[in-house]
Amino acid sequence: MKVLCVMGSPRKGGNTDSVLRWVEQDLTAAGHEVDHVDVIDYEIGGCTGCNTCKLEPDKPGCIIEDDADGLLHQMIEADLTLMATPLYCWGMTSQLKALVDRSYSLKKPLPDGTHVSLIAGKRIALLVTCAGPYEGNAEVLSTPFDRIAWWSQTEVAGTLFITGCTSPDALPEDARDRAARFAAEIAAQ
Repeated sequence: MKVLCVMGSPRKGGNTDSVLRWVEQDLTAAGHEVDHVDVIDYEIGGCTGCNTCKLEPDKPGCIIEDDADGLLHQMIEADLTLMATPLYCWGMTSQLKALVDRSYSLKKPLPDGTHVSLIAGKRIALLVTCAGPYEGNAEVLSTPFDRIAWWSQTEVAGTLFITGCTSPDALPEDARDRAARFAAEIAAQ
């Protein structure tokens, strides 16, 4: 299986990056092809809502000339896209959100008035780290992620929320085991 891991944190080597690297190691050890992308290494502008992308039926077709097009093509080619983000103000980071917004270009209109996604049938997963609790805090990301999956006609392969993260050298004791179980869960087909 080809897996695209999109690290949405603006901090390399932080909590999210540490947990994601464990997941990637386990996926690679299980024989999967894993590509790691740090969104902070790419120029990704915000979607302008111009709908020009809807004129291109077989490719993203966004008129903004930046790095998003290449990343969207990687999502199309992957069997599974894993988005990883620390919780920022009850949401994903702005860096990852820009890519998610630009994935609007993957949904194409059909002549009968319905739509098809260029990633339809693919699988997506979400990894979130945060200092606070899940309830009343991190769980708010579950609903938008489920809606992104529904809208993009993809299947949620799994979600992992690691709470109590203060620094990469003091992650919760069960974080490594939970990352391993998550890797196995999202790799199951």
